[in-house]
Amino acid sequence: MKAGNWIIDGITDDKGKSLKADAKPSPFAKRETEPGDARDSVWFTRDDYFGSFQDSNLEFEVPGPEATRIALLKARIRVTLAGKKVIETRKVADVKDGGEIRLGDSVITIVKAGMEEGEFKMTYRAAGKHQGTPSFELLDAEGKQVRTSGSGSGSNGSTIEAEWRVRGEVVSVGISGILGHRTIEIPFELKDIPLPKGD
Repeated sequence: MKAGNWIIDGITDDKGKSLKADAKPSPFAKRETEPGDARDSVWFTRDDYFGSFQDSNLEFEVPGPEATRIALLKARIRVTLAGKKVIETRKVADVKDGGEIRLGDSVITIVKAGMEEGEFKMTYRAAGKHQGTPSFELLDAEGKQVRTSGSGSGSNGSTIEAEWRVRGEVVSVGISGILGHRTIEIPFELKDIPLPKGD
């Protein structure tokens, strides 16, 4: 589950003055997810992480020195509920010269993959409906994760080149993501909020 920013619909101080203001979106802010279902979109994510939105811009003005309370604050907050985790794997032998991994409406196109001088290297690109960067698992013949002692990646336009220093044979490549999400909007009202006293 992930909570987004507050959407301020109305705010007034105890003097009857509206404090509502139009905030300019931060150039570093990520776009809010719109309410509704997105059954086939994919979040590429680790188990302990499910996206984030950051935007510190506020949709209200600072109350004047004559105000002592916020009389009324009407707002909404968007909450996104994650869908199910899905995992797809491919044998390295099947994608060494190219192949695809599909999760929902996302497509990972593997250009090439294989071992080179003690490192497993893969060139790929991601397309379709997805957020985040694909995170791969390297698996042995028994489906267990191969131990790595370091990794790196670099982008060449739309193509990403990744490499891992591995201990053991990489037989399969796995990728996981959260398939689908639902975003709801929760309205609320707060009344008679005291303002902190200061100089």
